[in-house]
Amino acid sequence: MKKIIVFNILFCLVVMLISNMYYDFKAKEIIVYNYVAEHLERKYELSRENLDMDIQYRIGPGLYEVLVLESETKKEYFFEVDISEDYSLFYFEDLTYLYNRKDTD
Repeated sequence: MKKIIVFNILFCLVVMLISNMYYDFKAKEIIVYNYVAEHLERKYELSRENLDMDIQYRIGPGLYEVLVLESETKKEYFFEVDISEDYSLFYFEDLTYLYNRKDTD
């Protein structure tokens, strides 16, 4: 009986840990989306409604790579974003010029 209780407690702890990690990951994705959308609105004067974002997390460096396709003009924008543990912006780089230059070579 004690083994079942210990197993249930350990199982609940593992589920809570995984749920917390998933929530943290999704919350950071939302923060990254907002930083990129705000930058595109200010610098490129684009509307959020016309943006299709693909957000990928690179495990090694811990950066988010964001590929944005603007639906009206079909232009692509590329960003690297790093978010610290308290959800504040740590690193933001607009690599659109380099990304588009690579496609033309």
